[in-house]
Amino acid sequence: MVKRLIISSLLAISVIGIIPVSASATWKQDKYKHSYWVENGVKAKGWKEINGDWYYFKEDGSITNQWMEYNGNWYYFWTNGVMASNSWLKNNGMWYYFDGSGKLVQDSIIIGDKKYDFTTLTFIFSKYLTTGQNINIVGADNKNISDSQNTANNQVNQSSENNATSKN
Repeated sequence: MVKRLIISSLLAISVIGIIPVSASATWKQDKYKHSYWVENGVKAKGWKEINGDWYYFKEDGSITNQWMEYNGNWYYFWTNGVMASNSWLKNNGMWYYFDGSGKLVQDSIIIGDKKYDFTTLTFIFSKYLTTGQNINIVGADNKNISDSQNTANNQVNQSSENNATSKN
């Protein structure tokens, strides 16, 4: 009888160990509208991939939804907490690009068939300049571009800014 009880107990314990326990994970929001990812009752912290998107959760478990420096690299998180990747961002009048790993590009990169250089401050003109005044335009090599190289009426061709997109 005791032998049968021990065997039954061991069998029950082994079956329980084989059957997976379901994990619960869900988004939660507090009264201040801060979003959290909760798995098995514990708030996520640090980097977390959820449904193919990357998030960074602060020490209190809330999502990051702004600029963040991490290990010497800059990242940007949209208002929904998703990390920008392969995306353009226009912020305070400046354009930024984030590569596939989400890092801010601070050197040069080829996107499609165009090369972008982020090592120097660059102004992107998206409107035609029709001031009638002489315009002194400096190229990437810091040499002046003469008026004869400009189009008629001092117009500067539209740049790729109009092709810029962002994920949000």
